[in-house]
Amino acid sequence: MYVSTRKCRVLIIRKEVRELELTPRKMAILEAIVKYHIATGEPVGSKWLTGVLENAPSSATLRNEMSDLCSLGFLAQPHTSAGRIPTSKGYEFYVSRLMSEDALPEQLKETVDEQLKMASQDTETLTRAAAEILSNITGLPAFYAKLNDDRVALKRVEVMPMGAHLLMLVAFTSDGRTGNKLLKTAKYFDSDAVKRFSLLIKTGVEGKTLNELTVGNLQNIFLRSGADALDFLPLVSAFAQMINDIGKSDINLCGEHNLYLADASPAEFISFMDKKEGILSIIERPLSQATVIFGSDTGYRALISRCLAVAPFGTKDFPLGRIGVIGSTRMSYDRILPSVAYLALRLSELMNENFD
Repeated sequence: MYVSTRKCRVLIIRKEVRELELTPRKMAILEAIVKYHIATGEPVGSKWLTGVLENAPSSATLRNEMSDLCSLGFLAQPHTSAGRIPTSKGYEFYVSRLMSEDALPEQLKETVDEQLKMASQDTETLTRAAAEILSNITGLPAFYAKLNDDRVALKRVEVMPMGAHLLMLVAFTSDGRTGNKLLKTAKYFDSDAVKRFSLLIKTGVEGKTLNELTVGNLQNIFLRSGADALDFLPLVSAFAQMINDIGKSDINLCGEHNLYLADASPAEFISFMDKKEGILSIIERPLSQATVIFGSDTGYRALISRCLAVAPFGTKDFPLGRIGVIGSTRMSYDRILPSVAYLALRLSELMNENFD
């Protein structure tokens, strides 16, 4: 899977944003207000617009146009005497229809590439390194998530004796994930017993999908070990736990300090992220490229004034996960979306190299 860095589109949930056509003048006004509000956080008045718009009409005409944009849901007026600010709907329209993305500087690409190459080839370590780099270059908290996929199978399992009553299992999946589990054995496994256990594992589980390897199926596999069954069966639950840990969806946050710097009240959001199910349900939807998901469209109160810039990554055969950043709706979309897309692209390429 490769993620295009040339064309990023916003995920528009509200149907009317896709269908509604604005006049060129309204679009120019909306674009100017969004850019100004992202830069300053201040409401925009008609007087300022007359100085920045090309062939600007009168202030009265601008106020009428702004009033129309408010009626359509693209702008809001915080106070009666104040200017206008963009709504989530206004930001959505800007990102999907008006925004021009900034090209990622070549020097920044080279820096990202060098930092990623220094990371371990282990999938988990590499993904976390990519998220940390993304947080550093955007100044926002970043996240990385692995997603469950029913097609994933165990490609290889290695059994290593670690002591008189300890065995280490290391598993590699068909989509490049790894997992390990330390198994405690009641009985001492000599080298011959380790070989028999290793053969049983390899012939019984390699090539099977993770959802096939239930506790019941594993018990049946271990029961086929004959005289060793009583010694091997107690290891089933630990083995099943390793399979579950490898396959389940999970999400992790990096650069939390950026959240505290940019957000006056992050506690509700941190609590939301800790539960994981909510954020996973949002990013698990199918994605083919870097995308903006607006929190106001998700139904979660903790995300009401926030949005996610997220992109998929994975090996050539499997969409392994998601990487992205979380910020306020005032984030610099034209700069941040290309950064998210490039990190996802390089992460996918390195995973494919490692997997091959």
